[in-house]
Amino acid sequence: VYSRLALLVTESKVREGNQVRKGDLLFTLDPEEKEDQVRQCEVSLREKELALREILIGQGFSWEDTARIPKQKIEFARIKSGYTSAFLQYELALKEMRKTRIEAPVSGFIYDLKIHPNDYAKTTEPCCYIVNTDQLNVVFYMLEQEVDKLKVGKRISVTPVAYDHQTFPATITRILPIVDENGMIKVKARLERPEDLLPGMNVIVNL
Repeated sequence: VYSRLALLVTESKVREGNQVRKGDLLFTLDPEEKEDQVRQCEVSLREKELALREILIGQGFSWEDTARIPKQKIEFARIKSGYTSAFLQYELALKEMRKTRIEAPVSGFIYDLKIHPNDYAKTTEPCCYIVNTDQLNVVFYMLEQEVDKLKVGKRISVTPVAYDHQTFPATITRILPIVDENGMIKVKARLERPEDLLPGMNVIVNL
């Protein structure tokens, strides 16, 4: 999870290991600078709206009945008065303001929490990681001589070292088309029912 603004962190809603849902608020950044920008844009927008009204009234139109004004004329008046540009600036300021709220992009648990209140968020470094345990993959390697036994979509099973009495079905989703320096090819499979499994577990792959 990255911040899109380099600002002071004023609030953190999470701790390491917390479960979060997609869209949950994780961190709040200092909004003062962005709030000032929004207020300035609001003032400019109101000024341009007055200029727009004067142009339309000068052309004999009523502001209260803009639906009857020809579309081409009102668009020209908006551009001439500067209303269109001011409105776009206002929309951009609102978007920047929303960036002061860092929300969870996916559901999962918080891992490697890196920022806390009174820290400065950086746009080049992650604030934290979210591990999505609803979708787990298993990664393993095959000798290049054996790669013809595999194909994307093939069903396999894996046995966790920690639960050697259980097997979990998986489906191969990717076979990396390159042989490494050890003559091995990397394969990825999606676990179909990852209940009770944790990221980083060692497993035995059954083909």
